[in-house]
Amino acid sequence: MKKLYTLILFMCLVVLANAQGSLSAAGPAGAVAINFDGSTAGILNGTFGGLQISATPAAGELDMNGVYIRDNISGTGEDQNIAFGAGGTSASFASMQGASAGSVTSSGIYAFNTGTSVALGFQGSGSRWGDGSGDDGHIIFRFQNNSGVTLDNFTVGYDIYQYNDQGRSTQIEAFLTTDVATPTFGAVLNSYSSPETADAAPAWSLVSSPNFSSNISVPNGGFIYLRFLIQDGTPSGSGSRDEMALDNITIYGTAAIPAPVDMSPVSATLLENDVRIDWTTYTEKNNAGFEIQRGTDGVHFKTIGFERGQLESNLTLDYSYRDATAVNGINYYRIKQVDIDEKYTFSNIAQVDVTKAGNFKANIYPNPITNQTVNIELESSIKDVAKVEIYSLNGQLVLSTHWSIIKGINQLPITTNLLAGHYILSIQANNIAQQELIVVTQ
Repeated sequence: MKKLYTLILFMCLVVLANAQGSLSAAGPAGAVAINFDGSTAGILNGTFGGLQISATPAAGELDMNGVYIRDNISGTGEDQNIAFGAGGTSASFASMQGASAGSVTSSGIYAFNTGTSVALGFQGSGSRWGDGSGDDGHIIFRFQNNSGVTLDNFTVGYDIYQYNDQGRSTQIEAFLTTDVATPTFGAVLNSYSSPETADAAPAWSLVSSPNFSSNISVPNGGFIYLRFLIQDGTPSGSGSRDEMALDNITIYGTAAIPAPVDMSPVSATLLENDVRIDWTTYTEKNNAGFEIQRGTDGVHFKTIGFERGQLESNLTLDYSYRDATAVNGINYYRIKQVDIDEKYTFSNIAQVDVTKAGNFKANIYPNPITNQTVNIELESSIKDVAKVEIYSLNGQLVLSTHWSIIKGINQLPITTNLLAGHYILSIQANNIAQQELIVVTQ
């Protein structure tokens, strides 16, 4: 029978009220940090003792004004539910098991001493916290945005400890969401599973320190929820689960900073054998200009041109660049917008399939080659890029070079630096190829 339980962390995130202070507090230097060795306002009073939750928490108790707990959702008689902000001044909770150094089998929440700190821990076997399919439990802390501005990106970090004393794997999955409705919690943002095979000499160890970001928009006054799902790993094994614990939870949000240049997506259009790249700006601030970049695989790009920006503008401005050196096949284009302080952002990637039709005629001289230089007079009917390659008679490539050619007569001097012998010279352009035997003498 698969056993699982769910842990969701609902923590109040308080940041400075003014917009500038809010951004500073939300950055890494002002990150909110929660550990279970000491107090966190609205969450925990003192070192976590693992036994109690209260609206007016005494030492070691969780604060029910900031914490919601439910050990399963099956509706069975063993279901325990302490609602977020529920009335009453104190409440015992059957699934809270107290302090321990590990090596436990009773299911529930523990204050585990890992040897370096007290951590919020879980053991998922037994009659609670997942004694059947669908019996998942929740611990919820919520973060509130009081920054005065909308926060658009959140970064989360935490430490995972494990006590691998059982032949059954435990998995921890992390979620970040603004929707606390069960079971809708969004995509899994991080996952860790303990080994299925127990350690010969079990001991607490720090096994993972995940750190991830998620683009979630939370208005001022809104809430964001960090949830951990604890369940059987895959494969799960048998018996009791390994003990797992969380500590040093950090979270911060950042406000979206308007881009210095508000611009349209980039488009690429084939015009005969050239490609025209177009884009439009609606506002420009500190804009030095635009690097036009091209690639052939959509990953690696090379700058092929530059268009100067307007520095400051609130007008709609159209930009265009014509690439006369596009290669046959798919060409990928993007714009690198550069500020006057050399910061930059990239546009979307546009692509266009170029098929150049044309003819060429090549005259290769001298042949034999006596001074390590061969000249190619190439007459082309279109602009293109010519590839010149030389192969040994056993098929080994010994020279490769590319030339941009114009419509008309092109002179291509090639320095060979080859040993005396016979070779095949290949010229490729305009979607056709020409080969000729050449002789190199000393």
